[in-house]
Amino acid sequence: MGNFYNIPSAKTSGDFMYRCGNECSGIDHAAALYEQVCVPNDRGYTPLNEDFVLGIRQLIMPVIVLALSHTASITRQTRSAMLEVISSDYIRTARSKGLKEKKVILGHALRNALIPIVTLLGMSVGGLIGGTVLIEQLFSIPGVGSLMMTAILNKDYMVVQNVVFIIALFVMVCNLLVDILYGYIDPRIRVD
Repeated sequence: MGNFYNIPSAKTSGDFMYRCGNECSGIDHAAALYEQVCVPNDRGYTPLNEDFVLGIRQLIMPVIVLALSHTASITRQTRSAMLEVISSDYIRTARSKGLKEKKVILGHALRNALIPIVTLLGMSVGGLIGGTVLIEQLFSIPGVGSLMMTAILNKDYMVVQNVVFIIALFVMVCNLLVDILYGYIDPRIRVD
């Protein structure tokens, strides 16, 4: 299919994500959208407490680059889970009872389709944190990723160990929250 720059019909976000899903890296997305979204800043990142508007404008691109790579897979998973659930007998029963379509989709179908979506969201946390190391270096944002890279380059193993520990702890807490969410989404999963 080619590179992002050769896709003239990528107008809508769904079409864009579908066509660029696994073919374009975050760097390609950053290069393609950089001039449209934010103004280049040679001085590096401006903290939000110094200039809130400029800080937000400088955060737009890193957030887009981090989110775009995961958005396509989550969208595909949501679509396939909803198509599977909508063809179920209980959805036909809910429609035959005269429930409004909004109630059928949001109350019955989406709730039952959320389990694989929440699982995918929980698994993508590690990838998001790993991506911040590159994104912080690329956009000159001071953060945990920059701290990690500086510690690795300076061979400061104690800082590297502590950062890895904090990141692992954060991923574990996110996985615990995903497991707790399972019980709220589907009551059959709850433990008494």
